[in-house]
Amino acid sequence: MKPQPIAHSPAATQALALVALVGLLLPFGRWAELPILLGAAIGLLAAARWRALWSHPALRALLMANAAYALAALLSCVDAVEPDKSWVTALGALRFLAFGLGVLALCIRAQADGIAASTLAR
Repeated sequence: MKPQPIAHSPAATQALALVALVGLLLPFGRWAELPILLGAAIGLLAAARWRALWSHPALRALLMANAAYALAALLSCVDAVEPDKSWVTALGALRFLAFGLGVLALCIRAQADGIAASTLAR
């Protein structure tokens, strides 16, 4: 079976749009938080309702990457000059885990639509 182009999968298009919008909106201040919020909402809904997400092999890589980032942020809070600000920033980093879950859920859905993993990785 020949892999489908990304345009044939709404989930693949949505995942690509979320990731692209974060980068495109970065120069405009806090506007980059909007696609992160949308992706985080998708991720939290998918985590709560979709059991297949928890057994996907890519979830381990996502959790390891986020754990490394969050652990470094949390460890730096211990000896911070402004501890309150550091704790808020470290806890705010958890939104990236929810965003990653959302993008992962959309990619899994795109693979179910027939999009090859190599096509999604480009």
